[in-house]
Amino acid sequence: PKMTFLTVFTVICAITAAATSASQLNRSTVVRPQANPADAFQTKLHTTSFNERITNGELAGRAQIPYQAGMLFYTTLGRVWCGGSIISDRWVITAAHCAD
Repeated sequence: PKMTFLTVFTVICAITAAATSASQLNRSTVVRPQANPADAFQTKLHTTSFNERITNGELAGRAQIPYQAGMLFYTTLGRVWCGGSIISDRWVITAAHCAD
């Protein structure tokens, strides 16, 4: 019961925060996806750092996880890769540090 409440509360807060910040989004800074964003991430898939943290994992095939989104941002510090969950035809929920 407590865990269900916390989960629902967290989702509602995330959706509210996304809706609030979306109205303040500077559209000129939105990065358009590359033709195939997976190409930029492909070189990282077989690095030691990922394999040490994932146990018994498998590579997902194209369209195998249709609600998962990958976002590649270019910043002054370099490339940043973040994941998210597609919640509608226009919205993706991701970690706050990915949108800053």
